[in-house]
Amino acid sequence: MTTYTIPTTVGFSSVEFGLENNNQVFESPLSNSIQVSELTGARWYATFNLPPMKKANALEYIGFLQRLQGRVHSFSGYDPNHRSPSGTIAGSTLLVNGASQTGTSLVLDGGANSTLVLKAGDFFSVNSELKMVTADATTDGSGDVTVNFVPSLRSSWMIRIGLFLYDRLGGKSSFERSKFIYLNQQFNENPLKENFKSGYMYSDLFVDDSRLALLNAEDAINRGAKIYVNTNITKVIRDNEYWSVYLENGEILKSKVIINATGPYTVSVLNNIFGIKSKKKSNNY
Repeated sequence: MTTYTIPTTVGFSSVEFGLENNNQVFESPLSNSIQVSELTGARWYATFNLPPMKKANALEYIGFLQRLQGRVHSFSGYDPNHRSPSGTIAGSTLLVNGASQTGTSLVLDGGANSTLVLKAGDFFSVNSELKMVTADATTDGSGDVTVNFVPSLRSSWMIRIGLFLYDRLGGKSSFERSKFIYLNQQFNENPLKENFKSGYMYSDLFVDDSRLALLNAEDAINRGAKIYVNTNITKVIRDNEYWSVYLENGEILKSKVIINATGPYTVSVLNNIFGIKSKKKSNNY
């Protein structure tokens, strides 16, 4: 894969530039409760708009787009509204202080004392990955500074641990487990940028959560269970060997065992329905 430079003969008329976070939202079809899971893999998106131009200039851009061959190759783009940092980091002697740093912060040293080196909204790159500063970064009296940014850095060992857990949680499967690969050996031509020499290969599947919940409910009914959809419990009372469960429709159920499988509402249900005061913080949505 080759990285090309976008033509600069004609400037952009407008640019939309931003970060798309990789979040997943799970909504229960029975209780309508919502859980949000923050995952790795955030990516940048950009829309470049060009103004009307002469034929010669237009042909230059058309040729550039053809060289990309769809998604085979890539190009270096930029946000014209933020071509250079607002801070004083350009030309400074700041260096990364410590190897194997991960997450959403980097510790740098070797800068001028008490200097604003990067401002919130500034861009910089780490191993060809674009990052945006989320808070002003000012060096201390020793010239050290911690830069906070998004998206997060990812290290090889963190990815490997995640894939190891992924394989184990997936159980037995006919799909191949994850493995470490050298890109130049795995493929005839490196499909990524030249500075990416290795990576991981894994199988990925997904399940329609709402459909799975319905199938579980149908299976439970076939086994003699009774399903109450969108029915709240008003209170629960312990009566000798049984629990008395009071429903909002007026019914009272008797059971020896109750399973509190309410996800993020577990503590709230214990406090408000069972009358059991939990020491954990309640999530009231």
